[in-house]
Amino acid sequence: MARSGSPGLRALALACLVLAGCDSGMFDFVKSYRFAPPGGKTTLLTFTTPSMPFDNPAKGESSGFAPGNWVAGNGKLTQTQGAADNLANHLRYTGDAFGTSDGRAGRVYSVSVDCSVAKEADSPAVAGFPDGILAMMPYYKDPTHYVLLVGSHQNLSCWVVNGYRPAGQEWPQEARVWDQWLETPLDASSSVRWGADVDCDHHSLKIYVNDQSKAARTIPMISNAPHWVALAANGNYEQFSNLKLTWQK
Repeated sequence: MARSGSPGLRALALACLVLAGCDSGMFDFVKSYRFAPPGGKTTLLTFTTPSMPFDNPAKGESSGFAPGNWVAGNGKLTQTQGAADNLANHLRYTGDAFGTSDGRAGRVYSVSVDCSVAKEADSPAVAGFPDGILAMMPYYKDPTHYVLLVGSHQNLSCWVVNGYRPAGQEWPQEARVWDQWLETPLDASSSVRWGADVDCDHHSLKIYVNDQSKAARTIPMISNAPHWVALAANGNYEQFSNLKLTWQK
């Protein structure tokens, strides 16, 4: 007996049967899936105007955090509020570099930024005093779950922060997955260009310092769960310039 219906109708019927067997999670996945444009998309923030596509994800946290006072202009994004204690200021990117309206990062992307300090910190209680820290989070889920690239005094390092608070708690040494000792300590005139390649499909991170490749790590935390890119200070007068985000996949 000959089959009835055109090939197009049969394909449509088969698609309907497949979709009928899918739960709502499949529809959520399809709805949220994003493709990078052909050739990728690069976004460069030069901080020449007061406009800032960032928010404070730690707002409302009970301890360990301070909002800081972030000001953009003249090519710099600067934390300008003094501090007498070692408190974290997190600033999460919320622009459209990854095809969303809230800054959620893609599956495969690169990020780089120049970090320096405007002046010495106010208090010896600030970690890394007198310059504080030079820090960037290439993978950021929430205020206590992120990957941190940080320069402090005479050391550069990468930490996988898995539930740890930024003040009043000693982080376990196994959370530090890479470090490098510096021959010359950082000071208020120092600058570090952090860079990272993030591949959520393969749970991988590649670390760059001043455009030189330093390390590659497999980090289970890096996944396709909702995540962002963020910047950080610790009560110091940290400033950032040339934040570059490249969405590849």
